[in-house]
Amino acid sequence: TDLQLDEIAEPEAPVIKASGCFTPKCKKPTPDNPMGLAFDWALQKLSVPEAKIKFGVSGDGVCVAQIDTGIAEHDELDGLNPRNGINLFGEPNGATDPLTDPNGFLNPGHGTATGSVLLSGPNGRVDGVAPNVDLLAIRAIRSVVRLTQWRVAKAVDIARQRGAQIITMSLGGIWSWMLRAAIERAERENILVLAAAGNCVPFVVYPARFRNCLAVAGTSPEMPDNGWDSESAWVGSSNGRSVDVSAPGQFVWCASRKPMQAKTNCVGAGEGTSFSVALTAGVAALWLEHHGHERLCSKLEPNESLMDMFRAAIKGSARTIPPLGHRMGSGIVDALSLLEFDVDARPKGMLRAGSDTETLAGHTLDMLEELGTIDAVELKSPTLIDRIAPVALELQSFLLKQSLLKWGLFDPPIALSAKAAAFLEAYPVIDEALGHPPNDMASKP
Repeated sequence: TDLQLDEIAEPEAPVIKASGCFTPKCKKPTPDNPMGLAFDWALQKLSVPEAKIKFGVSGDGVCVAQIDTGIAEHDELDGLNPRNGINLFGEPNGATDPLTDPNGFLNPGHGTATGSVLLSGPNGRVDGVAPNVDLLAIRAIRSVVRLTQWRVAKAVDIARQRGAQIITMSLGGIWSWMLRAAIERAERENILVLAAAGNCVPFVVYPARFRNCLAVAGTSPEMPDNGWDSESAWVGSSNGRSVDVSAPGQFVWCASRKPMQAKTNCVGAGEGTSFSVALTAGVAALWLEHHGHERLCSKLEPNESLMDMFRAAIKGSARTIPPLGHRMGSGIVDALSLLEFDVDARPKGMLRAGSDTETLAGHTLDMLEELGTIDAVELKSPTLIDRIAPVALELQSFLLKQSLLKWGLFDPPIALSAKAAAFLEAYPVIDEALGHPPNDMASKP
């Protein structure tokens, strides 16, 4: 099982000290200088207004569980009481985000921002995709970078037990047996599980990487004034074979609450696949309202889950213009096309590419292959799979930290155990791919 280290590690770990792959603040749109971006531009790119008009949907009757930092009071979340949510840190006041960040590396206000793009009502400046959803806010994280996942797994189980039909997670990190099992339980009960593909690392992170979780990558808007002539893949988005679809992830207008900020009406241009998956979760809510959860479940084939059906529908209806490349999924989410999609004509038994290797060792080797530094043939020998298994989780953690280090997001000494160091000594091609300093091998504890 995963070690329960959140309370110990998060307040002291030297993580997140710079902007990394994100746009410098001085170059981001602001409400006073929107740089040509309308407040509903993301919804326009997702064809949400057209879907709402044609099908009369707003997410009504759909329960969405949001596993995040909790939510704070904000005008864009008018009528949503954070106290009615769930808190897994033992703090009072339900899912209320206390907006504290004593050491400067947590993500206070994150859940408020992502929640607003999902359900902000018509009275605010930000337009939510599905303003009438029943939101179950679960405060389960302080940092979106997950080097331990047990509390997220617990939140998935709670969401399932509380009757959520959709679970959205704007977070990511390394493999977790507990989290994989929790998502599998949710899938068996026909809950749609979605997660952010990740930011600033060149591979999809967990839980998005699990085959029974929809992985959403991020796109950038068209901004002629900045020299961007069309939509494109966001430069900071994780990508790879595990991505299912993409959605706006750069400069998405959202609610803003920060530490020491008393105002409850501020908005800003959010950035990251956190917003991509929140937007997509809203589209999923429109889909469920339109078809009806029970009706969709009645159409399932033997051994088919609602997650399988939804994946086939959203990938089959995705917008492919402009093309984003094969590492960004089937295209950009299109709400109108999704609701028009004939689920009876869906391809059956649709699995994500590369999802047949659902083991920790297999996933670790897939990550290394996706980096493009190792030939696939070298990574598929049974001997290598057996030898990497005992150190696979440690290597994933090391790989994640190394990737963040390149963006200036992680700056501690990165040590490896003697077992992992011995493995890399036996496989120098993997050692090189990880970016492990060769002359530092002997000093590892």
